[in-house]
Amino acid sequence: MAPTWTTIALALLVTSPEPTPPQAPAVSRSTVPTPRIRVAILRSDGFIEPAALAQAIRLRLPAVTLVSDGEPVPAADEGSLRAFIELRHDESQLLLTLILADGRAYLRQLELDADASPRPVASALANLVAAIEDDTAVPDQQDVPVPPALLEAPQPPVPKDIPAPAPPPPAPAPRWQLGPLLRAGAGLGLAPPGLRGAGAGLGLDARAPSGLLLAADLQWLTRAVDHFQLQRLRVGLGLGYALRRGGFELPAAVMLGVETWRLGSGHGKVPLSSPAGKPGPLLGLGLRLSPGYSAPIGRAGARLRVGARLELWSSGQANAHLRRPVLRLPNTTTELGGLELGLGLEIGVWFPVGPGLRPRSKRPGP
Repeated sequence: MAPTWTTIALALLVTSPEPTPPQAPAVSRSTVPTPRIRVAILRSDGFIEPAALAQAIRLRLPAVTLVSDGEPVPAADEGSLRAFIELRHDESQLLLTLILADGRAYLRQLELDADASPRPVASALANLVAAIEDDTAVPDQQDVPVPPALLEAPQPPVPKDIPAPAPPPPAPAPRWQLGPLLRAGAGLGLAPPGLRGAGAGLGLDARAPSGLLLAADLQWLTRAVDHFQLQRLRVGLGLGYALRRGGFELPAAVMLGVETWRLGSGHGKVPLSSPAGKPGPLLGLGLRLSPGYSAPIGRAGARLRVGARLELWSSGQANAHLRRPVLRLPNTTTELGGLELGLGLEIGVWFPVGPGLRPRSKRPGP
């Protein structure tokens, strides 16, 4: 029996399969996406209209920023490529060369005439770019010299031990603005109605940064009355506010005026009298509006201003009752003063005067 068991044991050892060693798990190979072309510099010999060619390329490659050779080239985004495209015409062929910033070069030959449409050129370029991005196009050359347009200038390092320069202080705003002006217009009577005269005027306005307005005004009007010439000269002072929004301006002021007048015949002053006694100067109170537009001129902060002049005045003789004097002339009777509306056009210049106000600096904490 012993030999029999020995034989059986040897047979089991020979026929039993060897244990299979454990295998390592399969590693999945992820495909790394090819960088996309986002910036392209185009150089052509001019055999195709550059504007039409660029438009056709942008239509087929909307994701690519296309610039002409010699223009500033934007920096490429991280993970993207920049390409240099050159188009040359050789007899009956169009030679298309595309060079990437990593030194790969792709060459294509197109059977096109010199006056060919830019559409087939743009289509061939779009197909080439798509093949490069899909990693199906094999470069015709490797490690070619990179055109200078594809090279990005390195940024100089900023030393950490040198503090950044402090920003310059803001320019001080002018303390005041003076505005001499010249105008022309007419006066219309409202009570009683009628033309009160036409003439010219001078003025000087002063505007503070807050908009406060100080106004000085000189107005001269004349008109024919009967066979005489009535001349009026009014001096006014006012206080108000000058609204400014961009170029639009609306100075408004309440005015106090003193008006002298004379009646002449061309041969000197005519002596007059009225029912209220000898006529004298007129005192008046008025409201002035001057909507207009101003624009900067020169480099000194001056502004040229043009606009309209609207005035509403009420005046009377300088006595206890401020009555309107009535002048009795040989052929007519006329009144002075009353309620009048002034209309005119004006032109002037704003210019800054005085030292500027600098913003207050914050004091450092304790």
